Amino acid sequence: MRKNWQYLLLALFLAVSTWYLVTGREKVEVWVTVTVEMTNPPPGLTIRKGMINSIDVRVRGPKGLVRGLDAKRLSYPLDVRQLKVGENLIDIDPERMPFSRAFEVVEVKPNQMVLTVDRMAEKKVPVNVEWSGQVPAEYKLLSKSVTPDEVTLRGPEGVLKRINQAKAQAVVSYDEDPPESWEENVSLSLPPEVVADPGLVRVQLAFGAKTKEMWIKVPLEVRASAGLRVRPSRDSVSLLVEGPVVLLRNEEFKKNMAGVMAVDSSLKPGKYELNYQVRGLPDKVRVLKRNPESVTVTIPK
Repeated sequence: MRKNWQYLLLALFLAVSTWYLVTGREKVEVWVTVTVEMTNPPPGLTIRKGMINSIDVRVRGPKGLVRGLDAKRLSYPLDVRQLKVGENLIDIDPERMPFSRAFEVVEVKPNQMVLTVDRMAEKKVPVNVEWSGQVPAEYKLLSKSVTPDEVTLRGPEGVLKRINQAKAQAVVSYDEDPPESWEENVSLSLPPEVVADPGLVRVQLAFGAKTKEMWIKVPLEVRASAGLRVRPSRDSVSLLVEGPVVLLRNEEFKKNMAGVMAVDSSLKPGKYELNYQVRGLPDKVRVLKRNPESVTVTIPK
């Protein structure tokens, strides 16, 4: 037995080698994902549609070599130097697949690409400000502005033709009353293939309380020198006022208001049309009209 160990070792080696040769030369087919890499892009043009990131390739080859394909990073060079504006039909060439002669390309999916190509262009457009947010019912937007009010867009010519303005969407948020002014940098809402210069704009919003108009009645006070008797034709006047909705909602806003008429002590007995002033006007409330504009007073003899 000791004399034959060398023959046994040789027999084992031959058996293993034969098995390897037989299994290694066995042909199998597998699907492999191949990355598409674009080469020689034409200057001034851009691919708008149709470009894919990878293709699936069915290859046939020795079983032993096929096992190693999954570990490799395989890429297909797509030469696009001949692209023109419009639709371009591109064939996937199996001969350019990144496989050695030991493999046979059986099938490619997809085997063609239709690439839509457009020229790159620039265009200046105005910026339009839009805003959203939870604003109390008593408040409103008074004004809005943006800096700069015009931006330069760059992108596919066909896309830019359909864009007449760039939208800046401001989202206002706050916990209490809205601020009198709101200011932030805001990005522009544009198609993904279009870029703007500058990419951010400064939006300024001004808020204020909603106002309303209403007629109210206030007492008329006559102020005259001691001993001078004055009889007014009425003891109240009506006023058309404008003020914040939240303030005018409460009748208390007019409790200190009155029409005040000052009578000159030098006036002789008779009838006179005299003007009056409004006092006690709350902050942010103004008088639009008075009814009447003047009041008849009588100074008896």
